[in-house]
Amino acid sequence: MPIPRSPLGIEVLESRTVPAAFVVYLPEEINISLTRVNGNIVVQAGAATLFDQPMGGVSQLTLDGTAGADQVSIDLRNHASSSPTFRLIFLGRSGEDRLVYRAQAGKSVAKIAAGFGDISTFNTLFQYREVENAAVHSPSFGSQLTLTGTPLADTANVRTGVSATVTFGSGQVASAFGFTTAIVDGKLGRDTATVVDTIKLDQIVVEGSNVRIRQAAIDYKTLGFEKLNVSCLGGDDRVELVDTAGLDKVFLAENWATLHSADGLTETGLGRFRKVHVRSQTGGAIDEIRISDSAANDKLVFAPLGKSQFQNSVGTRVATFEGFEFVATNFSKGFDTATLFDTEGIDMFYGPSQPGSNAATLTNQNRQYLAHVYNADNIVLSGRVGESNYFNVLTKAPAPYRLATANFVPASTLYTGMRRYSEAQALGMLKQLALARDPRLRSAKSDFDLAVLLRDHVHREALVGSNSERWTSLDPYFRYVFAAVLRYERVICGGYSILYYDLLRAFGLPVRIVSLFAANGHNNHASNEVFLGGKWIVMDPTYNISLRTANGQYLGYGEAAAVPFVFEHNGKPPAEPRLVVEKLSFAFRNYLYKIEYPKVQL
Repeated sequence: MPIPRSPLGIEVLESRTVPAAFVVYLPEEINISLTRVNGNIVVQAGAATLFDQPMGGVSQLTLDGTAGADQVSIDLRNHASSSPTFRLIFLGRSGEDRLVYRAQAGKSVAKIAAGFGDISTFNTLFQYREVENAAVHSPSFGSQLTLTGTPLADTANVRTGVSATVTFGSGQVASAFGFTTAIVDGKLGRDTATVVDTIKLDQIVVEGSNVRIRQAAIDYKTLGFEKLNVSCLGGDDRVELVDTAGLDKVFLAENWATLHSADGLTETGLGRFRKVHVRSQTGGAIDEIRISDSAANDKLVFAPLGKSQFQNSVGTRVATFEGFEFVATNFSKGFDTATLFDTEGIDMFYGPSQPGSNAATLTNQNRQYLAHVYNADNIVLSGRVGESNYFNVLTKAPAPYRLATANFVPASTLYTGMRRYSEAQALGMLKQLALARDPRLRSAKSDFDLAVLLRDHVHREALVGSNSERWTSLDPYFRYVFAAVLRYERVICGGYSILYYDLLRAFGLPVRIVSLFAANGHNNHASNEVFLGGKWIVMDPTYNISLRTANGQYLGYGEAAAVPFVFEHNGKPPAEPRLVVEKLSFAFRNYLYKIEYPKVQL
């Protein structure tokens, strides 16, 4: 049981089953110091000594604060490292207390927690609760630190091997200095950390909301911070950036890099690193990396099945990356070269879609990866022997870059020796290819949802233009491959309606092609109707619209000719130019002067 030992509020606890402990109640708002001198614990208030006792079997000392702003300084540097484990607990009461802790020489461990921390380690241990500010000093290498955040939004500033400070969401501040091994854990909440490496050559890995920096005897981990800013003090440090398991976007620029997760939970910034390696995790998400060039002559090597690299000619910037399905590089300065490698199966490269553009794209038939290159001076296509790889320049104007190819052939050779599949074979292959290229189609919850998604798919994938007569003679599978995958053939309204007709039949939905004629005999249009909810309704892939009344009733063309209607759009406009119904030079209603349902023979 507690035995009073002095009127100063000191209690000694003795027990054979639990460690003995001292509890010191601070008598007033005053500066308190605690030291260890010749094996004794010495507690002083100013010049007055409150407590001076040998350690003996004591394993824990508790300082119980006052209602005022207590300033507690703890100096255990004279404590021999061979002494028994000692635990110190300071209980702040005012919310404005400050704690400074200086450890003994040799190995030491400190844990700072905004709440109740679980301390289980060796030599000197220390925790605080309800303290406004805390500072912990380590005197030598080999010491370890853990800073633990709160469920609120905490902010950390970490200088590797030098200091770590956490400003808790509650307003408390914890600082640590001189620790060679540290863990700074944000725990719950939307936490932010700024991390700076050492001046030496470091090993740096940034993965999701975690950072680890190591060199020689230093090892710092920053965990659970959703927003990270990691900076390099200089030199040739190489940082490895690993994305999250979800959908991510990475941007690489001259002196910085950023990663954003699609769910908005993770945001990472890298500054002043000359060497960056970005690794995308697999898991079904389509990750995106965008790269801007430097003022020097730059080289991009994109290998979908291996490691890719971006490097400038003066060697001040090297970025390697792997596992990304979408890559976009914007060259704007210097004389720049892009080398693009193929994958297994059919790959297609196509050049600018309109005069004056300097955009080029490489993709495979399933659209599992996509590489966009802008403003390059040289483009090199490297295909493997025996693979089916094609290139196509979409505009009649000369390409604004020099193109060199190896094992890529002109897309026009596709028609040579073209086979034709049976109707059932072609529709089955078409369905599987469309599902592989557009995973949204699997999310349709009804026939109506599927019809809208397929309409949006056709509108986005095919380019506007005039198709050749031989394109219509192909089977449904190859019509889709030529127009939507390889984009060798362009289509206007008639081609859009055929593509949509093919796709809906492949997915088992009743569909028909509709011919619309204006009174002047010139402004005619081809479209589609789909049988949904017991009636035929308009689904127009050219303009990506349906027609409905103001109160939401979907219409067929025959109904629309007799009543007022509005347009219902779907999805966002694609990047390349498309036909927009609002930009027609005449009213869409003019199409409805005459409506026919031709017998389709394809």
